[in-house]
Amino acid sequence: MAHHIEYNPDNITFRELTEADLTLMHRWLNTPHVSQWWGIDGKRNPDYEAVIRHFLPWILRQDPVHCYLVLYDNR
Repeated sequence: MAHHIEYNPDNITFRELTEADLTLMHRWLNTPHVSQWWGIDGKRNPDYEAVIRHFLPWILRQDPVHCYLVLYDNR
């Protein structure tokens, strides 16, 4: 049985990724529904150090990539 969930698009926001978000990114990348599709350096379920190595250069503007989190209701 499928459930229909309605979302209010006005509650969707974006903010730049920060160093404080790396723990969240590590946890997210290691959840089963994400890790089946995403990895770092070709590896699923990256350790925290791999997440730092991957995202920190972008956060510190050492590479010309801007990373954002998508939030719903500021979460």
